[in-house]
Amino acid sequence: YSRANFPYTEVFAREVPRDIEFLRLRPGPAICENLTLCFWAGKDDPVDVFNLSEAFKTHSRSDTDLIRMIDSRHFGSVVVDSMNDFTFGPKVKAALLAHYRVSRDDDNGIFLEPRPAEPKDAPAAP
Repeated sequence: YSRANFPYTEVFAREVPRDIEFLRLRPGPAICENLTLCFWAGKDDPVDVFNLSEAFKTHSRSDTDLIRMIDSRHFGSVVVDSMNDFTFGPKVKAALLAHYRVSRDDDNGIFLEPRPAEPKDAPAAP
């Protein structure tokens, strides 16, 4: 083994602590496409993205509950591999983009956090 043969390890070593800290600092549950990041950050019961997305694809589960949780900003953080090839499908992606914003993007994924809730009594924009 030589670090010269594996240059990505330096990037990995540099990014992972920041990624874990990002997740750790945001209270509440998380969605991590790479479950390892959630486990390292001490997140309890992270969403199993692979199995849940497969259940959506086979229609053995509806995405309604997940969308409701996203709409309510239930998750303190979300990490996905890609927004282009989004694993949960277009309805979940639309809910995520409506209620979460990209906070960081690196080799380990796209890290999102809840958008601030809009005040209910705010005047309509002109």
